[in-house]
Amino acid sequence: MIGSSAQEPSPPSPNEPDRADLPVVPSALGRRVLLYEFVVLAEYWLAPTLLGVTNYAGIWSDVGVLLFVLFVGSLAWFVLRPLRPHLKRALRSRESRLAFHGVWAAALAAALFVTNVFQISRPSAIGSSVQLGDTTVYSPFGAWPSLTVYLPRIGLFGTFDVEVLTVLGLISVLGSAALRLAIDRRSTTCPAVPTRPWTTRVATVAVWSPLGLITGCTACAPAYLAILGLVAPAASTGLASVPLVPWIGLAGLLYLGSFGLAIHLIRRATGPAPESVGNPEP
Repeated sequence: MIGSSAQEPSPPSPNEPDRADLPVVPSALGRRVLLYEFVVLAEYWLAPTLLGVTNYAGIWSDVGVLLFVLFVGSLAWFVLRPLRPHLKRALRSRESRLAFHGVWAAALAAALFVTNVFQISRPSAIGSSVQLGDTTVYSPFGAWPSLTVYLPRIGLFGTFDVEVLTVLGLISVLGSAALRLAIDRRSTTCPAVPTRPWTTRVATVAVWSPLGLITGCTACAPAYLAILGLVAPAASTGLASVPLVPWIGLAGLLYLGSFGLAIHLIRRATGPAPESVGNPEP
């Protein structure tokens, strides 16, 4: 169009499948498997409080590692794998690709700071070289060995472990995919029924909101408790005084809340469009 600078999305390829031919994500089998794993994980995180377990090391940590591998594998097989053709169709234009990758990358970067994986302190001129070390991080999936990195010149301290990085990365990617697929669907389908676009955006933001209630520090104490003043002693003596149980289980349940909401939004965005009732075809 003359005088228009907006880039139109590239037309679908002749060999590209129609939206109606793409599978719903996750499939019926995938939903049953993931629901079963959600129940198992909820029991795993609630049981310590009921059984009086006071730490997540030993056999409890071994069980957590196994559950982590099974859960991530199920998400990769039943959600990420069938999601690829949907994203390929939705990311035809350069703007859509930049938006998708920008959202999940920004969400991941923010989550690394919110969960204390990255921590900022006062820069120091003493020991200007990068300092490496190791520590043990107690997470909802048990105890994990972690690499610590300290950059004195900029005062940046990071604690990296497989569990936290994987969980934050998956939540960020799934949340960004849910938002992008919902936007693409509204822009390319006939509005057969009245829609409220803001509800999807609010729900997508809610995917990331529980991350603000989870901490990746070695004490595994939710910082929001001290902020809200619910544990006054912890606010005065430090977060390390907050007991590991049951708050680490609460962090795990927040994980499930984020994943569950993201999967629900993806299923709604990849499912069949609602049929129009009394409306003419567009």
